[in-house]
Amino acid sequence: MPGSFREATARPQFDQISNESQKELKANASLDLVARYRVFAETFNPDSSIVYYPCCAVDTSPSIAFSASRVIYVDKDAKAIQALQKDGREAHEEDARTFIPDTPVSILILLNPGILSEGPRKHVAPNGYVLCNDYHDTAHELRKSDDYEFVGIVRSDGDKYIVDREELGKCWEEVDTDEEFKNAPFSWSGVDYKQAANIVEMATGKRENVLHEYRRLLQDEQEIQRRGNAELLAGHPELANLNLDFGDIALIVTIKGRQLVLQTKFPMKKGVVDDIFIFRRKPSIVT
Repeated sequence: MPGSFREATARPQFDQISNESQKELKANASLDLVARYRVFAETFNPDSSIVYYPCCAVDTSPSIAFSASRVIYVDKDAKAIQALQKDGREAHEEDARTFIPDTPVSILILLNPGILSEGPRKHVAPNGYVLCNDYHDTAHELRKSDDYEFVGIVRSDGDKYIVDREELGKCWEEVDTDEEFKNAPFSWSGVDYKQAANIVEMATGKRENVLHEYRRLLQDEQEIQRRGNAELLAGHPELANLNLDFGDIALIVTIKGRQLVLQTKFPMKKGVVDDIFIFRRKPSIVT
């Protein structure tokens, strides 16, 4: 069974903040990611001569999956770069938003990058690829780029990974029926059907029309938050420049005396944030 992508790609600076400053970082690869990259390569047979991996932390999975490639690692974390260099990797302590590779790259990898794709994706050669996940909405962002076309996702299919190229438009459509909601794959980001059903039952005493009732509950709580923010700003104009809308990802609410978290992201009809989204840069147009 494929391993947990979240576990496989956990960045030390996120998961071990209290201990990381006290110990040396070590470069490591994820067998889970290696398997995904290899499935991509077997399906598309891409030019993989130069792989660019900004915001890489200490993950060396591309060097294993693309063993004959030049892999360029970039991160602002000095300790992570030292660990990669000690492991024999080409690693640069740079800001990935402004770093410029010395040549166009064949494959760009963006996993939980913490930055917009706009800078790094400029360095992909025509017909080159971007492999990304969607934890930071990277896939949704790339979808809007006129320079790229969305060509598939690497997803789990039972005990293996496959490249799925069917009905890709559904990757951008939220579920709109209870049946779709119930059957949507589990994702680490957003609400799942069981969670929503429990909250709806607590709030209404019912377990039907879960998607509709959860959305209604969410909209009501978001409106309460907006009114509260407006009242706060009316009494404290000095806070006008602050972003008081904290409900983009989740809302903390109290229902019948219990404090609960309402996730605001719904599953898509196809794909989850854990999947590897594959984008291909369009060829240059010569006029």
